[in-house]
Amino acid sequence: MRILVIGSGGREHALTWKLRQSPHADQIFCAPGNAGTGEIAENVAIPVSDLAALVRFAKENRVDLTVVGPDDPLAAGIVDLFTSEKLRAFGPDKSAARIESSKIFAKELMRTLKIPTAEARTFSNSSEALHYAERKPVSATLAGGLLSKSFCTARNARCMPWSTEKIIFCWNRRATTSGRWMAIKGRTRAGWAHSVPPTIGTPNCNGSSMPKS
Repeated sequence: MRILVIGSGGREHALTWKLRQSPHADQIFCAPGNAGTGEIAENVAIPVSDLAALVRFAKENRVDLTVVGPDDPLAAGIVDLFTSEKLRAFGPDKSAARIESSKIFAKELMRTLKIPTAEARTFSNSSEALHYAERKPVSATLAGGLLSKSFCTARNARCMPWSTEKIIFCWNRRATTSGRWMAIKGRTRAGWAHSVPPTIGTPNCNGSSMPKS
């Protein structure tokens, strides 16, 4: 089996390392990969944002399976594109990837399904956001074109004006057609874990993919 791993971080190195242990893995490519993946696979100089080039590479090199690590190409619909080209790809489709790429969507989904989560509100201007955050420690997260990646955490109300204005400044510099929105949630103290479980799902809750059972 010829496998393509998309991404260049530690996550992709871990995926490549584990895939390399399979007796079915005859050849593994990483696009673009990193120094670590270069020791156990063949790095390919294709950025994760160039979806068309990744499809061409997969076809030209007869790739049997593509494993997508980063959130950005998933949110851009890389799995949908590969599937439409009759290429096998592991990862959520564009609609399901919204759970990770949009904190606003994720919070609305959790509220709808009554999944325990920190209190959160959505704002489109800093004045309202600051008023909401005056009395509690919070985390501020951009939503939309930045894939909810940039965030600041304020320990108390005195820190919040600087944290929120910093986020607004970053957002204004990279404004997109998806609008300028910010999700503010209460801080929680808990452990953190990351998993990538395979599921067979059916569309539900505004296009997200939810397990059948």
